Amino acid sequence: GEMHHEDSMGHNGKLAAGDVQWLTVGRGIVHCEMPGSFEEESVGLQLWVNLAAKDKYCEPRNQDMKGNTIPVVEQEGVKVKIIA
Repeated sequence: GEMHHEDSMGHNGKLAAGDVQWLTVGRGIVHCEMPGSFEEESVGLQLWVNLAAKDKYCEPRNQDMKGNTIPVVEQEGVKVKIIA
């Protein structure tokens, strides 16, 4: 399925299977996300990372990465997508 998202900084978009959204909250941002369809199943995963104290009040940022642009490394039958 798809996920639609928008935030208080004016960013909005649509995420499809394999896409990644990278959101750095920093000093603050309001964000919402909704399934693209209530008829089609949408599955997502959120990972939260605690910023170092010196970075906690940075400017908020939001970026989408389309799945087909994310580098993939494969070794011994294991595939890893590099997002950071």
